[in-house]
Amino acid sequence: MCLLTLGLPFDHPLAASIVDYQTPTGVVLASLLTNIGNPISVLIVGTIVAILLLKNHRALALFMVLNILLVSGMNEGIKQVVHRPVIRIHQFLQPTAQVFNTPLALPSPSLPRTVYSFPSGHAAGSAALLLGIGLLGWSTRWRWPVACGCCALALLVGLSRVYLDFHYLSDVLGGWALALACFSFLRLCFAARRLLR
Repeated sequence: MCLLTLGLPFDHPLAASIVDYQTPTGVVLASLLTNIGNPISVLIVGTIVAILLLKNHRALALFMVLNILLVSGMNEGIKQVVHRPVIRIHQFLQPTAQVFNTPLALPSPSLPRTVYSFPSGHAAGSAALLLGIGLLGWSTRWRWPVACGCCALALLVGLSRVYLDFHYLSDVLGGWALALACFSFLRLCFAARRLLR
């Protein structure tokens, strides 16, 4: 538990060296990417996809909603157990992450909680959403392009959190692992009840 609270051996050196690779353009692009994993974005897109699936694919719509809710709940629970503090190594974002004096980052919902960083909610939420979309695409002839696109987007969202100094790499890896574990658990539950092929 102490290792998770303090971070893994590669976390601090990687976070300290990231500033050498940050550019104003890179920060703007990473800020746009990171918004895909914002809880508001995940909720809106997940709800829209679930509503579109309701008519012909009720089980898949239910799967999408349950997966996002399970990942969100587990993410908050793990944060409260691990208690890894949010650490910003560099304050590079202040002047560059704004365009026309408008912040690029979407606001996260204000919740009455203490904010901790492990696992990354943006990485977990975007991965949960994209795993669901990948599952939806898997039954089509576009399965590989959809799967590759979803994986690439989840990777970019997670790495944007590291690039922007919001999370250590282990926070992002933890978020991805959480999303994959919840997805696999629900997939097994739905398969056992023959709700999904």
